[in-house]
Amino acid sequence: MHELSIAQSIIERVEAIRAEHEASGIASVQLQVGTLSGVDPYALELAFSVAVERTLYADTRWDIESVVARVKCRTCGRTTAPDGPFPICMNCDSTDIAIVTGRELMIDTIEVKQDEEKNHV
Repeated sequence: MHELSIAQSIIERVEAIRAEHEASGIASVQLQVGTLSGVDPYALELAFSVAVERTLYADTRWDIESVVARVKCRTCGRTTAPDGPFPICMNCDSTDIAIVTGRELMIDTIEVKQDEEKNHV
């Protein structure tokens, strides 16, 4: 399960941000995971529960938002949301497309703890 190594990498980045802001902890982390990213949101959620066990982040809330794939067709010019694993234009079935959204795997928002106060980063 490569989601565990992804979760660990995200935790390392969150730790760097926590240290940079001299925060006492992290209240929540909001992530965006695209449907074409190759990452299973459910498996990533499970990976976080394993990776944070008995750490500073055991009480951190990890919110994972799924970002639906959208493609812009170079043939007909329409932007559509493919309904399968292969990004094609749902208007004309062309494969000559540009992926607009769906590849995301990013930290969107981090809510840090500052001595009983919460701040957004």
